[in-house]
Amino acid sequence: MSYSIFIERQDDSGARIPISEKEWLDVVKSSDGVRLRTCDVNARNPNTGELIIVQGSGCDADFFDQTTGDWLPTFFWSIRGTIQFNATEEFDEPGSPLRTTAVWLSAALSASLVGEEGELYR
Repeated sequence: MSYSIFIERQDDSGARIPISEKEWLDVVKSSDGVRLRTCDVNARNPNTGELIIVQGSGCDADFFDQTTGDWLPTFFWSIRGTIQFNATEEFDEPGSPLRTTAVWLSAALSASLVGEEGELYR
């Protein structure tokens, strides 16, 4: 089971300030180890064998996994102005590559990493 983390921004009162598409695209383009996703995400349902295609938004981003050398579909920008990704088991370790990258992205956007239950990650 995966756990979602969100890159989101709030003002002093706690109201969400949307991260614009342009802001997100600019940050992705300036980052190392993250690139814009140029194709849809395909997966096969292990129970039925059905092919599931998740159409990209044009604002989704891949993360480069240094261990495997693969680009993985990871960061998903939402029109409501947040970016969602699933935490890996290694994410709990403060020095994990995904966490380090997510912290960098959130800082570049003057945002925070927020878990499904509202907890903050640094």
